[in-house]
Amino acid sequence: MRYPLLVVSALLLSCGGDDGGVTAPDTGSLEIRATTTGEPGADYMVSVDGEPGRVLAPNGTLTIPDLEQGFHTVEILAPPPGCTVAGDNPRTVSVVPGSTNVVTFVVECVPLLGSIQVTTVTTGSGPGTYELAMDGTSIGTIGSSATRIIENVPPGSHTIELGGIPATCQVQGAATQTVSVEPSSSAPVTFSITCPTVAAGTLEVTVSTGGSDADPDGYAVVVDGGTPQPIGNNASITLTSVAAGTHTVRLDGVAANCSVSGPNPQTVSVPASGSATVTFAVTCAAIQPTTGTLRIITTTSGSDVDQDGYVIRVNNREPVEMDPDDEVRLDLEPGTYTVTLSGVAENCTVSGDSEQTAAVTAGTTEVVEFEITCSAVTGLRVITETSGPDQDDNGYVLLLDGHDFGRLDNTGERTITDLTPGEYLVQLGEVAENCEVAGDNPQTVTVTAGEIAETEFSVTCREPTGSIHVTVTTEGTPDDEFALRLDEGAPQPIDSNGDLTIEDVSEGSHELVLEVASNCEVTDGATREFEIIDAETEEVSYSVDCTSSSSARR
Repeated sequence: MRYPLLVVSALLLSCGGDDGGVTAPDTGSLEIRATTTGEPGADYMVSVDGEPGRVLAPNGTLTIPDLEQGFHTVEILAPPPGCTVAGDNPRTVSVVPGSTNVVTFVVECVPLLGSIQVTTVTTGSGPGTYELAMDGTSIGTIGSSATRIIENVPPGSHTIELGGIPATCQVQGAATQTVSVEPSSSAPVTFSITCPTVAAGTLEVTVSTGGSDADPDGYAVVVDGGTPQPIGNNASITLTSVAAGTHTVRLDGVAANCSVSGPNPQTVSVPASGSATVTFAVTCAAIQPTTGTLRIITTTSGSDVDQDGYVIRVNNREPVEMDPDDEVRLDLEPGTYTVTLSGVAENCTVSGDSEQTAAVTAGTTEVVEFEITCSAVTGLRVITETSGPDQDDNGYVLLLDGHDFGRLDNTGERTITDLTPGEYLVQLGEVAENCEVAGDNPQTVTVTAGEIAETEFSVTCREPTGSIHVTVTTEGTPDDEFALRLDEGAPQPIDSNGDLTIEDVSEGSHELVLEVASNCEVTDGATREFEIIDAETEEVSYSVDCTSSSSARR
């Protein structure tokens, strides 16, 4: 399949030149595409290799011909505000001669929002608040002389309308103003209102609360939708500088179990330079409990009480640990619950059932009690304490009179109950070879009725060691004795035709050297290197030839 391609290549190479034949192109073109979500508000400017920008529509294509072969840098210059180019910008593209190479920019544009700052300036005795509307939709209130910022306003033209203006007041200019909002900027709108000056009065608000479970936080008094003023359950507040005229007074913050007698809000007329009174009567009902209490009691008597205590389970709730004499209270929704006691030692019994049923009702306490009686235990407690390195993770086997009673931890204890009083032969079995029991093993222990006899085994472990068995075979008569030296240690004598076992060699790499008489030579090398693994015995043999010579030793 390669031959046709080779033919074409040969034809291309054989054509062209000075005779006007076909010549392979040495330039390519670049197609730049833009895919845009949102409204950018303007076209993009695209630069290739730092040259002046060219116009690219937000969802358009720009083709640049006759680019030299190789790598080129393409960049969208300064995307419009609110627009972000996904991925690299600039990015590098490769142009191949004779082909159109495509690069696509994905741009996401979001509108940049602005804000409107509304200011009211009222002279005279104006109302407490005005109504505000934007583009015909109510957006709440603003104080008579206050500033309010309306956030997240889309760019463009908007209308702001001021409402709730008393007939006696006059707005300078129009009560509806048009404002243009620019992205990321705030447009100001000011309303100036002139009202006649009226002498102010005072307003006294009184609250009285009866019943049960009154709200301890009290309430709040709101006049004409203004700023809430805190007031106690049974208290009065006096508001001064209240404009003469009719006002609405509302009591807020009334708890769900409380209600206001009579209308809320109330309408009151405040006379000029005078005083008006508003009274709210609140009645609260007792809050009915939604849960009940389950009281669980454990009482334990007798001897050899299990100090680990017990475990209580209530239906599928998390288990609760309880001491031998303990009490716990659980707040539960009304219903029927199963209470189970577990973890009772073998020498203890529960009076009655260890599983009881309790019906919990809202606002009441249901009691479940477990009485446990424990009797004296006859048994044996075996304690082990192990020190040193390389302890056996499997621990030991506990043997009583040769019978297997399970495993013991290296350091721990085990109590065996229900034993017949008498003497027992207690032994630790399966002690690792690198560990040694101090004292007797087995031990004789006397178990007395109603008591727990104790015995302790102290075990010391050391690093596992192996051994080296060395055999020497010699031809001829040596002038002097032979010796072995392990790891540059002290020499140990060995017969010229004999063997020697070196004990307690630690695990790992070692060097053994056979030193012979000066008239002898070790035929297979005097120095040997080997490794002790898993407390093994390493076998080493030497062959030596000796000739008649001086008795000097080397």
